[in-house]
Amino acid sequence: MDSIESGFRLADRLVAWGTLIDTLSDLSGKRGYTSIELPCQTAYGFATRYAEITAPRPDRPVMTVAYELASTDMRPEDVFAQLVIRLGAPEKIERDELSPHAHSPDHVVLHANWRRNGRPIGLSLYGAPRASRFGDGIGKLYVSWGDLEQAAAPWMTA
Repeated sequence: MDSIESGFRLADRLVAWGTLIDTLSDLSGKRGYTSIELPCQTAYGFATRYAEITAPRPDRPVMTVAYELASTDMRPEDVFAQLVIRLGAPEKIERDELSPHAHSPDHVVLHANWRRNGRPIGLSLYGAPRASRFGDGIGKLYVSWGDLEQAAAPWMTA
């Protein structure tokens, strides 16, 4: 996850922070908050289904990428353990495994947050695999640019 300082991963490709979202997909006619889903089979050593890329507007830079983690032989708790090994203990962790909805694909049973060199990283794990058009997922790995001043600089007036 060392490359997170300079950009985000789309499979084996590193896309620089500051890349405008409309250069990644045709966003003709879109206005306001923009989100696109692109197939992505791997990110940061994890099997993934797709990457959801978001920006404040179509002509603005990507701010966050959420990777749908693929349902594979790796258990959700092993994904969390791998992130702890790579990033250390999370700054914040919330668990909800005792909820009556804990076995639902629509329920997050674990959410954790880290910061790596100023870049926010998050993990949400579902109570059960969640279906998508790209295949089943066990949770999401979030990577954010985290530098709002740098992102906004080209649109700020002197």
